[in-house]
Amino acid sequence: MHKIFIVTVLLLLSLRLSAQQPGPVSERPAYFVYAAGERTDKKLKVLLISTYIYRAKNFSFPFDKISIGMSLDFSNTILQIERDEKFFPADYDNITFSAVKVNDLYGNYQQWNTTHQYHDEVTQHDNSLSALEKIRVALIKDYQKNGYRVYQVNFSPLINGANQTSYSLYDEKAGTYLKTEFDNLEPLSPLWIPPFKKGDIKDQLARIGGSVSSSAGVLVIESSAKSQQNTSKSNKSTSSGSSSSADPDKWKREADARMWEAAMLEAKGDTLYNMGTLFYMQALEQYNAAQRAFPSARVQAKIDNINALANFAKALNNGMKQVDEGVEKLDPHKKTRHAYGFVNYTGLLSSYNKIANPNDHAAMGIFLGVTGHRTFFSFEARLGYVVSPVYEYNVIDVEKRPAANTVRIQQNSAAIGLSLGLNIPIRNLVVYGMYGFDCMMTTGQKILTENYHVDETPTYPYLLTKFTFGTIFRIPRTKIGIGVQYNLNSITGEDDGASAIIDEKAPTEHYYLHSTTNEKYKFNNGGISFCWSL
Repeated sequence: MHKIFIVTVLLLLSLRLSAQQPGPVSERPAYFVYAAGERTDKKLKVLLISTYIYRAKNFSFPFDKISIGMSLDFSNTILQIERDEKFFPADYDNITFSAVKVNDLYGNYQQWNTTHQYHDEVTQHDNSLSALEKIRVALIKDYQKNGYRVYQVNFSPLINGANQTSYSLYDEKAGTYLKTEFDNLEPLSPLWIPPFKKGDIKDQLARIGGSVSSSAGVLVIESSAKSQQNTSKSNKSTSSGSSSSADPDKWKREADARMWEAAMLEAKGDTLYNMGTLFYMQALEQYNAAQRAFPSARVQAKIDNINALANFAKALNNGMKQVDEGVEKLDPHKKTRHAYGFVNYTGLLSSYNKIANPNDHAAMGIFLGVTGHRTFFSFEARLGYVVSPVYEYNVIDVEKRPAANTVRIQQNSAAIGLSLGLNIPIRNLVVYGMYGFDCMMTTGQKILTENYHVDETPTYPYLLTKFTFGTIFRIPRTKIGIGVQYNLNSITGEDDGASAIIDEKAPTEHYYLHSTTNEKYKFNNGGISFCWSL
């Protein structure tokens, strides 16, 4: 039984409730990437920017991992350019690029306008693509004004490359990972921003020259005093040993390079960590590598977190083994053992608290699972389909002002659940009480308020907790059992949502489901189970 319990806990920990559906083209996320570099003496400054703006084809909102993957892919391009364009032996005489930056934008401009500096030309009529194009133009002009030479780089996100996991999103309906696809749009004009060619930076460096240069064919005559002073300084320098560096900023640049390498490794680790528990150990390897490159308290905290989860899983496994061993000692003949597979329907005798007109669309659930009862301990794991009670949502506009109407919605979900508790075994009968939860993964919704609809699945409450009191009777001399139970259910409402909803009376306006009118939805119902002994 403990193995089933461990597997269920790991599945619950690895759930990701962020699957999204295709959204309106005008509000899909758009991206461009760039990196700025300069010489230490600032005699040459360069900006490299992607030729295209990349708009996601199949996801409606920005995805943090996409920006990470795009940054890592463009960083590889920048590192190669930095190596190829090295002209002088000393690093400080060449171009060193800063970390890659990714600009993204989605939805209407007002969601972005308050936090970004390049917004003077953006209007209320701009979509994510046209707004980001104006942002890119303003950014380029800003860099040009500050003395940067700007080149465009023909770059595309490598969705099947080394960082391909960054471009994958788990689709709960399909039960698989889907790849983000991009349209390459709005290319920069080569008449305005020249394409980068190999040798462009080298040529500029050659014309500028190194920071320390000699003048061939010129004889410099120094005064005797100055010559003696220089000789004295030279002797002092020689006597101090060869450990003295001619480049006092060398160590700072090396530290910056290690910090940048650590940031890349940490970003890869974040990508793997966000994919769920199955990838935690791979994420741990990346975090450890980042910590070796450049130690930081932030990365150490992530390492400690994964180690703590691993230790918790080990302790849980060992604890369940000890419980099993203790149960075997108390009941070696398994007289108190009741283990069943079951099919359960829940939705009978429903009653509700603070829910308007609940009975026209009653909550219900259908589950398939396993349950075990032995020596006073009970356990249940289940998979199923759940229909929630009716939620009532407050609606806000883009400026977060409340709209006049509320919207009533009922959520349909796939669910995975776990319950633990105590029991009293009496021969073929077991009476139990358990506390547990169901994680709800939205599969659809029914909008009960007229003149409203959604183009994508909003964010709904995702956790149902419940107390269950029930009994199972096994028919003598058979493996068939019949169970009844009564559930005290509770769902915590939304308090700060921002899911888009369309008012058919004003389809051009932007409205969002903000919060439910109730903080908690409490309802009780009964259920019946058909069981078979395991």
